[in-house]
Amino acid sequence: MTDSDAYQEQRKQIAAFRKKYENKGIYWVVTDESALREQFSQHLFLYFAKQVAEDAGTSTGNKKPTLTITATDGSSEARLQYLNLSVKMGIEARKQSLIARIRAVQNIALPQESITADDETSTEPLEISEPRSTSMVSISNTTKAAGLLSPKKAASISDDDRDVIQEFCTLHDIDLDSDFWYFGRLQIETSQIYNIIGGEHSRPLVGTDDERQKYELIREIISDIYLYNDSANYYKKMDAIPYVELIVNNEGTTFDEDIEISLNLPHNSLMKIDDFPFPLLELEDIIDNDHIDSWFRPVTTASIGGFDYSPSYDSTASTYIPPAGLLFQQRDYDAEYEQKKEEYYDRIIELFDWEIFSQTITDTLKIRIKNLNQYRSMHLPSRLFLNAVPDRIEYSITAKYTPNVIKGEIIVRR
Repeated sequence: MTDSDAYQEQRKQIAAFRKKYENKGIYWVVTDESALREQFSQHLFLYFAKQVAEDAGTSTGNKKPTLTITATDGSSEARLQYLNLSVKMGIEARKQSLIARIRAVQNIALPQESITADDETSTEPLEISEPRSTSMVSISNTTKAAGLLSPKKAASISDDDRDVIQEFCTLHDIDLDSDFWYFGRLQIETSQIYNIIGGEHSRPLVGTDDERQKYELIREIISDIYLYNDSANYYKKMDAIPYVELIVNNEGTTFDEDIEISLNLPHNSLMKIDDFPFPLLELEDIIDNDHIDSWFRPVTTASIGGFDYSPSYDSTASTYIPPAGLLFQQRDYDAEYEQKKEEYYDRIIELFDWEIFSQTITDTLKIRIKNLNQYRSMHLPSRLFLNAVPDRIEYSITAKYTPNVIKGEIIVRR
């Protein structure tokens, strides 16, 4: 084949190619070398721009929505859960301990003795022997006038405190007889100085070891029953509040950021902060041991990270500082309690961390997350405690590298 023949063959092939792909954007016709250079540069630029755009799309997850809200098991169904604090905080063990100590008191046998006139409480001045009688009587009168001294009195338990033990024993089928309240010849120092330096229970007991042991054990039982009743009631109320745990997942190939999550629930489905119960006697222990954190904050795992709270909470910021006063200034327990109660609710608010927008039909919760890495999951802030259980929770997500609003729903299973 001559050069001329080869040239003609190539022209035929070009003509066939042009006819086959005419008007399909496969080739472009140029009039001269300058136009070829311009078209080639433009097409080359568009080709690489497209590649860069596709790579950027892959890295930011734009090919498909990669952010989702699910239950902790990754499904779209969230089951109701309960704190079960009555078990975790050992309410049954406390009850059994009280029963055991009541039995121990019943096993303390004190000899029944008749009380003589000398054992009765007396307000008569003490007999003072000479020659110190004059000075001692003067001292006695002076201190009496100051209200610092008073005679001993027989040890006893008030009717209200007896009722506390009796109600507990009746509830748990424990029979108490009159000997339970018998303390022999046990007496209590009643000098008012003990009220100043330590209160009623700091007064010395005068009697045998068994008498003192029985009285002190009953006083401890009374105090612990008050605490047990309050705690059992509080934990029972908390255990009756259902909750669900939700997480946000990033299934894309890279991180996303500036994430905003909205949850929509029927109006008043969510438990209001002020509606959470609070204890009377165990409040300080709950605050000081950070129990609220463990109850409201979901547990992180190897595959589910914790929500990134802002470091604004300081457990020591609200510590009660009593006002300066006299040497024997008694503590203001009411002020301390109100301080702890305020701290209790403040901590719940900080852990919840959602913005709430209440409407007539629905309530919307919003939260913002700075970023979430690829193939990672993160707990949403706080467990969602429910006042009324909805059938479903609708959600929407917007993010910097997600061009469309992602919408979905979580079914709530009872």
